[in-house]
Amino acid sequence: IGQILTSTLQANSTYTLSVDVGHRLDGLTTNYTIELLAGGNILNSVTGNSASLPAGNMVTETVSYTSGTTVTAGQLLEIRLISAGNQSDFDNVTLTVVAGGVNVPIQNPSFETTNGLSSSCGTGCAYNYDVGIPDWTVTGNGGSFQPSSAYLTLPPQDGQIVA
Repeated sequence: IGQILTSTLQANSTYTLSVDVGHRLDGLTTNYTIELLAGGNILNSVTGNSASLPAGNMVTETVSYTSGTTVTAGQLLEIRLISAGNQSDFDNVTLTVVAGGVNVPIQNPSFETTNGLSSSCGTGCAYNYDVGIPDWTVTGNGGSFQPSSAYLTLPPQDGQIVA
């Protein structure tokens, strides 16, 4: 999934993209990649496998990039969250820039706005599949997931939904 932001790449700035990634308790693990782009060009990325994370938990992965003294004007920032297989779980997407210490606006960063959760996966568990995620572009298979504790333990400050 991805989102093109309304903010552009600025000179002499450090960008830090943070995304929570989950390792489900039901044994489904996969490789994932988190990318920060500007103008369609990858600035930096991190790749991992959810099996390396503590089972049943969400762990924050970060990607940083420091721009040079000059940048091409008008390059929109973009975020891509890529799953190389089934059942990657992403949440709490933030992008901060140090040149003012501001957060870059991300629409639906915690995936709490959905297109409905139409399928059940047990008590307290629901999902949708291939109906999109508001404010995000879904390429390939993807959707929203409200896991029960049989799948993931979400931090209390977070909502109930992951992508």
